[in-house]
Amino acid sequence: MVFQVRIACESNIAANPDPAACQRAAASCQTSTGIIGIGFLYEIYARPQGSTEPWRYLGSTCFADQVPGATPTVSLAQIINAFHLTPWATATVSTQPEGNTTLVGLPTYARITWSTSGYEPGEIDTLDPATMLGLTVQIRPRVDHYTYVFGDGTTFGPTHSDGGVWPTGDVTHAYPTPGAYQARVDTTFTGDFRINGGPWTQIPDTVTVTGPTTTITVHTAKPVLVH
Repeated sequence: MVFQVRIACESNIAANPDPAACQRAAASCQTSTGIIGIGFLYEIYARPQGSTEPWRYLGSTCFADQVPGATPTVSLAQIINAFHLTPWATATVSTQPEGNTTLVGLPTYARITWSTSGYEPGEIDTLDPATMLGLTVQIRPRVDHYTYVFGDGTTFGPTHSDGGVWPTGDVTHAYPTPGAYQARVDTTFTGDFRINGGPWTQIPDTVTVTGPTTTITVHTAKPVLVH
């Protein structure tokens, strides 16, 4: 008897799309305490050695790597590990008034800009097939949330907002005392993956990347009497 395993979302084809099937294939091998087996639900098929008769369905398993003679399969743990090793783009916070200089008590608008290097949300990282058993595995980062750190002991977040400028920006902070403050934004990424151009499936994990600091200089406004 020879065996074959197929990830349990083969029904997701162009003629009859069912992306939820692949979500179930991943979710079926996860519990509140961790990943079961290789992390994906696989269907097991068998037929006699040398036979050309149709493959016969035997059942499903989270342990496809233990099926005798089955083709090696990528595990969810491998994909999560690769996700953690993604060369992330970093988010830098800049402020308005321009020049990262503001006044005590003045609402200061914060916004995010992304570094040119690394993968930012929506960009696709194609992993080296040699590390993924010859399969083409792609990871697409998404933002789970941001946390703005203003450097004076206060933070804003978690939030999905990437900030903005006056008058529509929704991330503001008023510094109560003068000084130089090291502000930053920490980005918590989640993401999706797909194998060999298949449907995107959510990665059940997050990674938090600490952003570089920006010095915000805060001055006290002095009244000037004009005659």
